Amino acid sequence: RKSGPEVMMLRWRRTDLGGDFRVCINFATLVHRARGMLPRRLCNISSGLGSQLRFSWRLTENSDPVSDKLPPLRLLSNQRDLPHEQPPHFLQYPLRAEQLRSLDWMIGQEQTTVPFIEEEVEEDVLRSLNWRAEAKVQRA
Repeated sequence: RKSGPEVMMLRWRRTDLGGDFRVCINFATLVHRARGMLPRRLCNISSGLGSQLRFSWRLTENSDPVSDKLPPLRLLSNQRDLPHEQPPHFLQYPLRAEQLRSLDWMIGQEQTTVPFIEEEVEEDVLRSLNWRAEAKVQRA
């Protein structure tokens, strides 16, 4: 990754009255990083697709208790799924039974009306204050 502007910085300056303490957060940098992770064809503003992107950001405490409670990942079998009919152009090399079940699932995914939301999240942590800045870019 290219080096760019810092996302979070602490600034302390001594003054006659004691001091001046500032926390600087550059959310634009995080948003640009997240947007840069999406495939370029989705971010082409000149083609009108850029208007479909949604941006959000937040500043939160740097703790992630949910990740400790997640169950182990389980890969499911498709043995109980119904197979799709053999595609007409695959007569010389017919698909196996498990491939036909997977094909039926893939075609079902393409025909669904539920939108697929692509999402990229970038974060930066300021450990001295235990803060986490996050930026999210979404496209439906």
